[in-house]
Amino acid sequence: MFVSGLSDDETQQTYILYELQKQGMWNVFIDCFHEVDFPVRKRMIHVMNRNAEITITKTDMPYQQHNVEDFLTCCSSEMYPRGTLVFDGNFSVQFLTNLSLPNAERVVISKKKLEDNDILKIATYIAKKINVTIQFHNCAMNKLSQETITKLGNVVKRRMKFAIVYSTGDSWKNIDSQTIYNFEYGTCDKRKE
Repeated sequence: MFVSGLSDDETQQTYILYELQKQGMWNVFIDCFHEVDFPVRKRMIHVMNRNAEITITKTDMPYQQHNVEDFLTCCSSEMYPRGTLVFDGNFSVQFLTNLSLPNAERVVISKKKLEDNDILKIATYIAKKINVTIQFHNCAMNKLSQETITKLGNVVKRRMKFAIVYSTGDSWKNIDSQTIYNFEYGTCDKRKE
């Protein structure tokens, strides 16, 4: 990318990354983040808003996947941020289930065609890693099957709380309808809003 080629000056690299983050240009930020040295990376992780909303849309190319893995691993090791991770668009379920996810309040999977088995894989992986609400937004599914709900209940039974939200609408924040599956110690309470 252009950060390393532009300057070896850590102050300038930090400034560029800060501006990309401030503008919400997370795909470019993640690509540039991969190119800078560890002190700049660590500084940038701790300068991030603790409740940042990080939207990742570019995971088509192997280098993009590598950069996302690198960024999220660094975030996880620094225990930052704790906001929302949004995976928007086309990515493989295998890619998502191999990521080192930092603690977050919410993980959003948006605009991805998913089958019950895919949802089970994603939810099982995330439930074992972090205690979080998972939101599937506009993911070409109508509802979770009873079999999937039972399997998810078994996976999360040791968790005090775990929630899956299925929503539709313009964006994951601006929804038309949603179904919430709340799991408390493995028991599911389903409600539609």
